[in-house]
Amino acid sequence: EALRFCQTLLATDPDDAFGVGHAQSARALAAGRRYDDAMAAVSAAAGKARWRNDAGFSIRAAKISSLADRLADAGTWLERAYQHGFTDVKSIHDSPDLAAFRQQRPDQYRQLTTPRFAWRIEPGLVLDDVVVRNDSPFELTNVVVDVMVQSGGRQWKRELKAPSIRAGQS
Repeated sequence: EALRFCQTLLATDPDDAFGVGHAQSARALAAGRRYDDAMAAVSAAAGKARWRNDAGFSIRAAKISSLADRLADAGTWLERAYQHGFTDVKSIHDSPDLAAFRQQRPDQYRQLTTPRFAWRIEPGLVLDDVVVRNDSPFELTNVVVDVMVQSGGRQWKRELKAPSIRAGQS
């Protein structure tokens, strides 16, 4: 039924000016396990301005790519999803649609889903700063860092919080 609706939509707007027909077709085709056809629809929609910076579209494209056994594409789409604001890494771990990507590209999967960070202490005139840099490909959210500094027999403990740290940022 959904595929028929999309075909009707594309028949009325063959150029699919906004990419909606192809984007929805990709979902319907994937639901029907027609993964190669779904990938063709993803490709047709991907060039439209509406979807170029859309994290939801990119994560759906990653899932369809994994289902179609186009694993390099799955990784590329996942990176794009992160670049456009996708932060729900747990859903990547839990998604059965990404199982092929997880199992057949374990190194790339780990690189794209494992939080990585570096930290340093920057001395200040009065107080020093603890700087945390996000080396993950995705935004870290709800960051909590427990810091303990010992010097000259003294000890300082602080809990530092940040609502988020974008990829590559401090």
